Amino acid sequence: MKNKLITLFAILFLIVICNTKVNSNEFIFESEYIEIKNNGNTIEAKNGVKITSDNKIEITADNSFYDKLTLELLLKGNVIFIDNERGIKITGQEAIYYKNIEKILSKEKSIIYLNNNYTIYTKNLEYFKKEKIIQSDYKTLLVDKFNNKLVTTNFKYLDDQKLFKGENVTMTDEANNNYFFKKSMINLDKEKILGKDIEVNFAKDIFGNNDNDPRLRGTTASIEKSETIVKNGIFTTANLMIHVHHGVLRLKKLDMIKLKKL
Repeated sequence: MKNKLITLFAILFLIVICNTKVNSNEFIFESEYIEIKNNGNTIEAKNGVKITSDNKIEITADNSFYDKLTLELLLKGNVIFIDNERGIKITGQEAIYYKNIEKILSKEKSIIYLNNNYTIYTKNLEYFKKEKIIQSDYKTLLVDKFNNKLVTTNFKYLDDQKLFKGENVTMTDEANNNYFFKKSMINLDKEKILGKDIEVNFAKDIFGNNDNDPRLRGTTASIEKSETIVKNGIFTTANLMIHVHHGVLRLKKLDMIKLKKL
């Protein structure tokens, strides 16, 4: 009887049900089901968990498993990371938080919400909190508050500088102009794009004539709200071609092209 009572007491101690809070030094866990095992070295939470960190990170998920020896936090189901310090929110279905190096790996499809009204859709992203870098080697979609869309084969976002870098970039603006850059760098705060090896296929009716086929090619380009500057460019329509081999081709909104903010 005595042994049974000891066993029951141990179970009640290790498995706690009903809105329990557990502090593991690195994290605070809040869940209706928390199980502490392996001499206190692992913490498992189920049926919904909220986790707060010592560096202004807040996390919610359906389930979590934390290994205090490796400082790895595994999260599954409706995962939401919020970095209150940087104004960054990341959502996904499965993620790992490597606490020792402050790295978050969000597996498969993930969405990143930036505090300057940009949204990034990607998968297998890495967020290095100390370095303030978010990146992925997979196809990525960047959308702004005007619903302009940019697709790239990979990306690196530098939060300190608000720079979004990508390769093999395609973009469509609200006027249905299509852009391609071999490489690009976008200042999200200044809404300015710098691109290399640019190709632009403008909407056919941009000059009021659907028979035109306006196109632009150049080695580099700078695109802002009011002006597009192309170096070493060739601009063509159905009956016009302009070559600029050693100079700069400037296309202003008011004169020729209606480009909206990225």
